[in-house]
Amino acid sequence: MQRPEIGVDLIAESNEGNLWAIQCKYHNDVHKNVSYEEVSTFFSITERDITYKKIRHRIISSSALEVSKKISTVHKEKLGFITYSDFSKLGNEEFKNFHLILENQKIFLKKFEPRDHQKNALNNCLSYFEKNSRGKLIHPCGAGKSLTGYWFFRLMQGRNALIVVPSLQLVKQTLKTWAREFLCEGIEIDWIAVCSDDDVKNLDDPSLNTFEIGIEVNTETEMISSFLKQNSEKIKIIITTYQSGKKKLILIEIFSHIGILKEAHKPSVLKKTFFFSPFWARISK
Repeated sequence: MQRPEIGVDLIAESNEGNLWAIQCKYHNDVHKNVSYEEVSTFFSITERDITYKKIRHRIISSSALEVSKKISTVHKEKLGFITYSDFSKLGNEEFKNFHLILENQKIFLKKFEPRDHQKNALNNCLSYFEKNSRGKLIHPCGAGKSLTGYWFFRLMQGRNALIVVPSLQLVKQTLKTWAREFLCEGIEIDWIAVCSDDDVKNLDDPSLNTFEIGIEVNTETEMISSFLKQNSEKIKIIITTYQSGKKKLILIEIFSHIGILKEAHKPSVLKKTFFFSPFWARISK
């Protein structure tokens, strides 16, 4: 990075040793979008051949509500946004933990505990899957299906899981829920998100694109295959959309202990899924 810094505010290194370039833009007026001109230097630096090859992902972080669509139109790869909608959801617990991280201290998160209806569902699931390998758990909205799925995975002592959801919003929400609970248990995981805007543009929830998830997403078969073949003791989590899973994961050899398909009972989802294809025969539960 140049000194003084020009265009790139921070280079972050992931647990896997991959480098992320980060640019921060504070707007006092949250309704003023991040313009292309504000971040043009960020792209001119990170898209130099020698730099682009070394950077795995890029993040534009801003207090603004939106980022100019020109940015994601011109720069389609290795890019994500963290905006007001993400920061506005942070509470006292998160900010206290930010301070602890900066001070190299252990963070504190309170584990969620199953409610009565979730305990009942989990008991029924455990009993059912003693004799079956496929089944449905149908709960209404707001019943905590993501958490129930997580607890079921832990009770089944799963080592790897494939989570399939119908929208990008659920990719973000489910990954956040699972990652938080693993963190509460002190468990490190390896995860990969497999999705693209082209795969989900015709789904029921077009309000979110991959840039707005704020995490790295993958569509390259080689990268996905490399992730699956990693020799690691960590639990592996693959999260994808129905369309993306059909297009990418069916191309590679995969074995998952547990597969969780959200909203799979909906006719609109069943039309788009490959639930009954030979691919699912590779999943044991």
